[in-house]
Amino acid sequence: MPVSSLLANRCASKPTDADSAHEFSKGNIVFLCPDTAQLIVAGSDPVRIMSPHRERVACIHWRDAVGPAPADTRIDDTIYSRQLRWYTSTGEGVVDWPAWMRLLRDMRYRGWAQFELDLAADPIGELKKSRQYVENALSHIYQ
Repeated sequence: MPVSSLLANRCASKPTDADSAHEFSKGNIVFLCPDTAQLIVAGSDPVRIMSPHRERVACIHWRDAVGPAPADTRIDDTIYSRQLRWYTSTGEGVVDWPAWMRLLRDMRYRGWAQFELDLAADPIGELKKSRQYVENALSHIYQ
């Protein structure tokens, strides 16, 4: 089934903090597509941000980050290439993956989960590595 059919009539936003998650989730109009790494880079906690908005999650992006960006980071047309330095392989950063899996389990989440690779030199190898991490370190939490 195409993604467009699964997400029909849903607009999803990627919030970066509690205020935007709350604002976007008002009124059952906009759903959320949390990106674990973007939340970390923005200085937020993905589990804390998404927990009160669990019924609004339309899909999720799995990606890890090494930590928050400096507070004085300039947001301009070069941010995409500059932000890549804060992203890392799943399981090698600071995302609390066990807590994330417990949240998804408690939500009974069964939707889309997308691994983001951000210009990985070896995308297939990176996907295999992410899958291995999830299967070996996290899958027992969800069962």
